[in-house]
Amino acid sequence: MGERVANRYAECFYKSLGQEIVGHSKLIDKEIETCNTLLKCLSSEAPYADLVNAPTSEALLRRLLKTRLCNT
Repeated sequence: MGERVANRYAECFYKSLGQEIVGHSKLIDKEIETCNTLLKCLSSEAPYADLVNAPTSEALLRRLLKTRLCNT
């Protein structure tokens, strides 16, 4: 998973917001609410099925995005 999933998540997340990925961006609650859009995006990707179906997927995805943005 790691970096590849984090990159995919950040890409889908910001694409759903109609924004460019900007390094060191901070998440706000309103942005995190778009997690549902992301989950729908990832649900069509077979390798990510387990991630999307996990009970803690939202928390995990939040952490992955924060990690991705802090490492850019």
